[in-house]
Amino acid sequence: MGRYPYTSFLGGLTEEDEAIIAESLRQVGFENRESKIENSFFNAHSDGEKQRILIAKALAQQTPIILLDEPTAHLDLPHRILILRLLRNLAHEQGKTVLISTHELDLALALSDRILLMTPGHGIQLDTAANLKKTDAFTSAFGMDIFDLQTNL
Repeated sequence: MGRYPYTSFLGGLTEEDEAIIAESLRQVGFENRESKIENSFFNAHSDGEKQRILIAKALAQQTPIILLDEPTAHLDLPHRILILRLLRNLAHEQGKTVLISTHELDLALALSDRILLMTPGHGIQLDTAANLKKTDAFTSAFGMDIFDLQTNL
C-alpha cells in the first residue's frame, strides 16, 4: 500500500517497487519478506507487528517528510529503540525531516535532535533537549524535576 501512489494504472508493482518494499520491511526489523508478512491479512498480526508494518508502509512511500503519531506504541524496548534510531538515521543520512509525537520522553530525549515541548500554560518550546533542560522547561511542564528521581520519590 505504501507504493500505491507510484503504481501503474492497473496497480502493478515494478521490480524497483518490490525492492523498496523489501528494504522498508528490513529496516523495521523484518529481515526478509517472511511469508507470514507477505501473504497474510493485516489483522492476523500482533499489535507490535502491525505498528512496524505501518512504519514500513510510510518508509516505502519515500517522502522527504515523515510524520508519525506514536510510532513506538505497542513495541517492546528493542523495537522501540530500533525504530527511533532508524528515524534518526533517515534524518541524518538521507536528509529527511522526521516529526513524531510521543509520550516516551526518555527515548525522545536520547535520540531527538530537537524537542517540541507543548504544555498548557507554558506554550510551545522548540530546542535541543540540553537547552530545554537548562531552562527548566521540563520542570515547568511536568511540575517537578523529572531528572532528579531521588527527591521526587
